[in-house]
Amino acid sequence: SKLRARIHVTMAKSLETTTKLSKKEKQFKEEHKIGKSHPFYNWKVGDVIPGVRCVSTDTRDGIAYVELANRVESGLPAVVTDPSHLPPGSILSAIVTSASKSSSKHGLWVQVCPGVSGFIPALEVS
Repeated sequence: SKLRARIHVTMAKSLETTTKLSKKEKQFKEEHKIGKSHPFYNWKVGDVIPGVRCVSTDTRDGIAYVELANRVESGLPAVVTDPSHLPPGSILSAIVTSASKSSSKHGLWVQVCPGVSGFIPALEVS
């Protein structure tokens, strides 16, 4: 049986490290648009990621998929699987997946975690 695991960017926290990236690693990050503010920027093959939690599992076509997280937000669930669990006014981290400029929907599409996304109207973006 095969197993695939991942930490989605919306569920990741940067690693505290003093090791510098090599020139080749920096070039790879630039090619894949992983900037210094991205949680994966300092991550390298072979790094040990402390405090990882399993947040969901799924089996598709005989392959087990495991979603992992190393981020902890105080007062909020570590992973949002149902938007109804968020109290109004919650402050979250989200990833902008696209920007819409149409006259009926002007704003940003964001992803809070795998399977939970939403739209922020342009007038509410600050």
